[in-house]
Amino acid sequence: MKQSGELDTRREIITDWKKQNHEGVIYYLQNNRIRGVLLWNVWGQLDAARSLIAQAGPFQRKNLKGHLPQMHQNKSQAETRE
Repeated sequence: MKQSGELDTRREIITDWKKQNHEGVIYYLQNNRIRGVLLWNVWGQLDAARSLIAQAGPFQRKNLKGHLPQMHQNKSQAETRE
């Protein structure tokens, strides 16, 4: 598990699971801006998550599903990049 930004359950939470509760991305939004990203068994996306947090947005639920497209690569390939 990797995280970037502010993970606060008081914010709007958007989940994008590849495998429910086992592998996916959890976004934390406030005022349509990404404030935090939790990468749950997703590898090689930390820089992309940080880039999303740095963007002003606006972001909406429909725009975030699948936004980190490489979340489906395997762990061994991605770990060499982080």
